[in-house]
Amino acid sequence: MLATGDPLARALRAAGLDRLATLMSLGAVIAVTAVLLVFQLGQPRILFAMARDGLLPPAFARVHGRFRHAGLRHRAHGVFVGVTPTFVTQDQALELTNIGTLFAFLLVAVGVMRCASASPRARARFGAPVIR
Repeated sequence: MLATGDPLARALRAAGLDRLATLMSLGAVIAVTAVLLVFQLGQPRILFAMARDGLLPPAFARVHGRFRHAGLRHRAHGVFVGVTPTFVTQDQALELTNIGTLFAFLLVAVGVMRCASASPRARARFGAPVIR
């Protein structure tokens, strides 16, 4: 019965908590939308940094001379995001969004741990407070 795209909302409805289930579904829609919008805004910056480091073609590192925006990166990413739903189902898109978010947080956490262990000076900036 819970083999659905929204098992928590389904369980809440089965328990007779319809308002809470509706609130949970609304929260899920807002969360997925927010994550996708953050990806839309952040990915072109990642492409820029990768091209600047030589991991992508130099065209992705170009900035418009007059307007100082990243035209090619935004267009390429927009086409990718616009075309991808043609080839994946809604469940696959949600799973990819969840996996992408988890992977992004994992990379940030590993990066912070690496920076914290890189040098004694850096370690002081990444210290955690001691709870007594």
